[in-house]
Amino acid sequence: MKLEIELSKEALEQAKSLCQKYGVDLNELLSRIVNDILLYEIDDVEEYMNYHKYGDMKPLDKIMSSLLDLFELGIVTYNSLEQYIIEELEAHNYWLQDYSIDLDELDMWFLFTGTGVVEEFTLDLSPDGASIIAVHGIEDLVSENQSIIDKLREAASKIETNFEIKVDEEEVKIIARASSFSKLPKIKELEKIMNKILESAGIDLSKR
Repeated sequence: MKLEIELSKEALEQAKSLCQKYGVDLNELLSRIVNDILLYEIDDVEEYMNYHKYGDMKPLDKIMSSLLDLFELGIVTYNSLEQYIIEELEAHNYWLQDYSIDLDELDMWFLFTGTGVVEEFTLDLSPDGASIIAVHGIEDLVSENQSIIDKLREAASKIETNFEIKVDEEEVKIIARASSFSKLPKIKELEKIMNKILESAGIDLSKR
C-alpha cells in the first residue's frame, strides 16, 4: 500500500544527508522508519500512553510521544537490546540468559551469563536508577572447606571500592548502583575486583 506523506524541510534535509552519506535510497529509509516504528504492539503503545498521561497533548501528539519513548528505550528487537547492553558494558564474553520488561512500571532486568570470573550478572533498570549484581558461585568451595567463607569476607573487607560486596555460602556478590545505566561500571572493572577477592582468599583461579 502506498501513501503520500508530507515532510518538513528540516526533516527532509536530515534524511537526504543520511542517505547521501551511507548510500541509502531515500524512499527505502523513510519506509523502513515508518514500518519499523509501527510494528510496536498496539497494547504496548496504549499502556505507555495511559501510564505517562502526556498531559493535555492532542491525540496525535500522545501517540507520537508514546512511540518515540518506546523507540528511545531501545525495545525495537530482542537482539538489538541485548547487543546494546553488551556494547555499553563491554561484556563481550557474556550472553543474555533471561530478562523481564515491565512497560507499565518502566522496570526491567536482564540476566547475563559468561565464562569469566564473574559467572553471571544481573542488570536492573528502573526510573529510580540502575544496578548490576555480579556473581561468582562458591558452593563447591564451601562444601570442601567451610572456612573459605571467612577468608572471602576478610578479603572483601580489605578491598577499596565504592561497590557493595556480599559473601554467603553460595556466592560472592559485587553490587554496583548508579543513577542511570550510562553511569554503571564496565564489567571488566567488576571482574578485576572479583579476581582480587578470590586471589586474596587463596583461591587458585586456574583450577576454577
